[in-house]
Amino acid sequence: MERISRLLQRAPWLLITVLALTCALLLVSAVLRESIAPKVLAGIRADVHWLSVSNGEVDSTVGLRYFSREQIEDLQRRFPQHRLIAANSASPQDVRVPSGNLRASIQFIKPDALDLSGVRIDGGAWPGVQSFCAPSRSWRERWAVAADSVQIGSQKIPLLGSVDPRLRMLGGFDRVDLWCTWDLVGGVTMPDLPEAAIRGQPMYWLYVGAATLNDANQWRSLTGSIELPRVLGMGPEIHRLSSIVGWVTHPGLQEAALLRVQRLEVLAGVLLLLGFALTLFIGAQRARKRQPEISIRIALGATATRLLVPLIQRYAWVLLVATAVGAALALVILQWLWSDPSYAEVRVSGATVLDVDWLLPAVLLMLAGLAALVWEMVMVLRALARQRLTETGRAALKGLGATRIPTALVATVALLACWVMLSQLRPALAPTPASFGLPAGLHVFSARFPANEWAFDHVLTREQLGILRDSIAAGTPVGAFEIVENYPGFSGASMPGNLIQADGTRCGEAPEMLRGSPGLLGNLVPGMLLGSPPATPTDIAIARSRALKCFGSVQAALGASLRLQGVALHVSGVYPDFDWNLGRGHTTAFVGLLSDSPYSYYGVAFGVASPEAIEPLFLQHLKSVLPNALSIESTTIEAIAAQAYRTEIAQSRVLMGFGVLLALGSMVACAALFSAVFRERGATFALHIAMGASPRRLLIASSLPLMLGTGLLLVPLAALVVLVVGKSELLSVLLDTHLAVVAASVTGVVLMVAAISTWSLGRLLVDRRIVAELHGG
Repeated sequence: MERISRLLQRAPWLLITVLALTCALLLVSAVLRESIAPKVLAGIRADVHWLSVSNGEVDSTVGLRYFSREQIEDLQRRFPQHRLIAANSASPQDVRVPSGNLRASIQFIKPDALDLSGVRIDGGAWPGVQSFCAPSRSWRERWAVAADSVQIGSQKIPLLGSVDPRLRMLGGFDRVDLWCTWDLVGGVTMPDLPEAAIRGQPMYWLYVGAATLNDANQWRSLTGSIELPRVLGMGPEIHRLSSIVGWVTHPGLQEAALLRVQRLEVLAGVLLLLGFALTLFIGAQRARKRQPEISIRIALGATATRLLVPLIQRYAWVLLVATAVGAALALVILQWLWSDPSYAEVRVSGATVLDVDWLLPAVLLMLAGLAALVWEMVMVLRALARQRLTETGRAALKGLGATRIPTALVATVALLACWVMLSQLRPALAPTPASFGLPAGLHVFSARFPANEWAFDHVLTREQLGILRDSIAAGTPVGAFEIVENYPGFSGASMPGNLIQADGTRCGEAPEMLRGSPGLLGNLVPGMLLGSPPATPTDIAIARSRALKCFGSVQAALGASLRLQGVALHVSGVYPDFDWNLGRGHTTAFVGLLSDSPYSYYGVAFGVASPEAIEPLFLQHLKSVLPNALSIESTTIEAIAAQAYRTEIAQSRVLMGFGVLLALGSMVACAALFSAVFRERGATFALHIAMGASPRRLLIASSLPLMLGTGLLLVPLAALVVLVVGKSELLSVLLDTHLAVVAASVTGVVLMVAAISTWSLGRLLVDRRIVAELHGG
């Protein structure tokens, strides 16, 4: 136990900490890259260029990211030379086989998906019908299923042999037991919907296989802007299809996650450089500090082998401990990262620390340790030719000049850490409603119906919604209640087309129109600038910015006419700008009354004393019109904004977390660096004071080289900003900050260096050994 205690006391914890953090970040980066990077999955043809396709909404977090069967079939007719396969997310279902009822995770796929993707069927043949299910080999073996058919609901479906249990048609890591053709969806998950409605349901992720790179490039070029059937049978619509190479579930999230991995790799690389340089510096300082001891041991007959073997053993022990601690820390960091929904959604494989190649992290760590070992060995061997240390007044502060480069390195890392943290403070928080011109405390209410039923299945007319609104508003004790068609934070152009003024000139395209009951506009923004809210179906209110764009002034817009798709619209008023879509799509340029038969409807309450009291009131009046309504769900505009910016917030918090980690590491390194320097020069400081230098003059003289080292980072940093920003997406994001953030970061680093250097020297000046030296003891 005593030996262990001495070992712990002598352990180089700074070196272990730096190497362990480096190991952890290297492993985390490798695991994330392995789990997220696009890849061809088990059982899928590797000789085909696969593309994951998104249906290209304005924003990656807005709207549906799925295709309908009708859209996929339309694309197949246009691109017959490409392999189009589709699959939805897996869902658990009860199935029946001769041996009894079983539970299976079912994924519905395009009928030819298995054939096109090259999946091999074991012990079975393709049936002559379109409807079939292909089971996983592990599912068959687990439940001893030998039947050639399975019953799901009321349908009896042919069962193929079996397929590779590692197959992931979606690229997710959830296990799938049965892959069934998509024409079975209606009989399993949507038994009450007609076939036409099911074909229009947006349910499927789309994957495209190209035989050659030319075919892949052709797909990208021809689908950059393509007209497809709208989902749910609402006519044609222009889509901007975006594709990403590889087998992923969500291209938008995939790209965001890969960008975050790149940023994490940059932080890992910076910490690796810091650890490498500090390891060399620590080795040199240890060797210098031990020179008197080494000289004495050499004079007593110690050989070079006797001096060097303990060093080798020490560094081997340090690397072993650092690797173990780093692996454990990597597991903790990964557990935290996978709790981020955006990472979890794009996770393609369930890779862990044990699944990645340890060779690169191990080699880098060994190089860092080996370099420090070699450096310290050289310093020990140099002591063979130097039997004593010479300390003179002239050499009192000579050794401080060597600290400029290590200080500049630590200060650079600290500046990067401060920069990352400060630049992510604002985006790490959900935006406030006021930033979009919306009132705080706005509550949104939506109706919930039985499974597989939605609001658009229960259309209410404008008159019915008006009666519903008046009934609820009359029962609301404090505040206002209105009905809207558009859910905040989700865009969709309900009136696409070109706006034409009375003189025939065009005034741009019409973005989404916010539609609601007559009192909506008065409660939503702080009053009208001019005019009044819409009172008839052909009245619209126009935003101030759009009024200036179309008519040149707010006054000229009032009472003017605009034509959209042949319909004359009368501008009844102008209101202050606000953004109902929370910056996630079209701006709110127009406000009108409810449609004759709205596609969707939501309640919004302003300034109510108790929003919870509105839910039963809303449900009561809604049930009088729609008896099958189940409940009313409510949320706040703040919660909607937080959900809309979920990906950005998660990304910023991850970067802030690693920024804090990097800042703590740089502070520890800075403190250890200065403590080592001042303790090494303890005797020279004592001599300097004995020769008449005051502590204040000593602090100034000793801090100048350190502060000069900090200043060394400013010139290359300025050159980096000038040369790289705009050319590198990663550095552009990291360096795209306001001047106040830059100034605060630089000030923080300078104060940190000054404070730690003062603290280190202060500790040295009150050291009993120094005091004893000054008094001749």
